[in-house]
Amino acid sequence: MQIDLPPSSQTLLGKRTLRDVINRYTDEFMPRKRAAVSISKTLHEIGLSCAFLGDPLERLSVELVSEWLAQRLSGIAASHATYELNLITALLEVARAEWGWIRSNPALLIGRPRIPDNDRRAPIPRRVSDVEIQTMCEALGYTDGSMAASASQYTAVAFMLSIETGMRKNEARALRWSDVFLDEGYISIPGTEIEEIRKIPLSKRARALFSQLFRFEDDERCIPLEQHFASKTWTIAKRTAVRKLPSLEDLKFSDSRDEATARMAKGFSLLSLSRILDHANLPTLVPYYLEPTAQS
Repeated sequence: MQIDLPPSSQTLLGKRTLRDVINRYTDEFMPRKRAAVSISKTLHEIGLSCAFLGDPLERLSVELVSEWLAQRLSGIAASHATYELNLITALLEVARAEWGWIRSNPALLIGRPRIPDNDRRAPIPRRVSDVEIQTMCEALGYTDGSMAASASQYTAVAFMLSIETGMRKNEARALRWSDVFLDEGYISIPGTEIEEIRKIPLSKRARALFSQLFRFEDDERCIPLEQHFASKTWTIAKRTAVRKLPSLEDLKFSDSRDEATARMAKGFSLLSLSRILDHANLPTLVPYYLEPTAQS
């Protein structure tokens, strides 16, 4: 699949260009389902607005991309311009880290526009501090090193496993022991957006958490916990935890995945992280890789 991009008289034979990056990405990595529609549309808009589409990648600079961003901000909402910039950033990062087409990614250094809360395409990721994790797990009755024996303790382990692996809550509850390969250091679960099966590497902490789970003969699940029990125990424990640590008021179980993403971004390339998380919308992962000075 190739995006229909306008020709450019600036294309130099034998030089890789942003057009080449876009075409290779759409051929090899274009995600399935909803993300593909959004990304395809945005790539087409970038192709129409980007004067350096056919320039050699080695000529791209912070100044050149910043000029393009300023021009886009004069005609579209800051949130959409930021999404376009993050998509360009993601493509260049794949070209750098996966294909070796460029030495550095100038788009990572560009300051992102300030976006009003009511104009955001996605909420700001919420980090979860070590103190918040400890306080929440204590409220769930979890003791480090002890075997999980109650619904609340299983919920605590599921929460921490999500922080270590980036699993969604339903994925953690559906995980079976046949999907866990502790000696090899990974778990294998179905993917929906990128690959049919995805392998998630296990940290030392994640392996320790699995050792705190019983293996039942009549239930193959690692965390034999039904949805209504998980939601109820989380809600009750959170009330207790908030009294001790008010910052937990806005904490959701799903924030554990945001925290996992931020941690994993320090050790995995953008494309590798998207495969681990089964997260096909690369632009929404870019903020985890930005230099501090480029944050909105």
